[in-house]
Amino acid sequence: MTTIVRSAVLLVCLAGCARTARVVPHPVRGMVERSGAPVADATVIFHPDAPLPDGIHNPIGITDASGNFDLTTLQQGDGAPAGEYRVTIELHAKRLAGEEHVRDGPHLLPEKYARPSTTPFRASVKPEANAIPKFVVHR
Repeated sequence: MTTIVRSAVLLVCLAGCARTARVVPHPVRGMVERSGAPVADATVIFHPDAPLPDGIHNPIGITDASGNFDLTTLQQGDGAPAGEYRVTIELHAKRLAGEEHVRDGPHLLPEKYARPSTTPFRASVKPEANAIPKFVVHR
């Protein structure tokens, strides 16, 4: 193969690899609390400081009755890619939609927790299993 052909093949290979960059999530578990009690049904979203590859959504989790959450990036409970994150927490009032309750009513926490630009919460995800310190929200 000539040098030009090798260079062309290498460039095509690198371009293809860049588009399909592999995201490796690491398990992330945490908890949300308010006034000493767990916050159930809150949406916890990790907003990365460095952008994720195209087509990859921000890691997200929903708190259970005990306020615990596991993050999901690619598949249920797989975690988040290693990196630094701003963490938002949203809790909306329930309303009846048909026969089921949905949480899309008014926000029940101060708005600062719902915006990456104003949230006080930060987290570091390491390339290992991660237990994030508890997030304590205030009224």
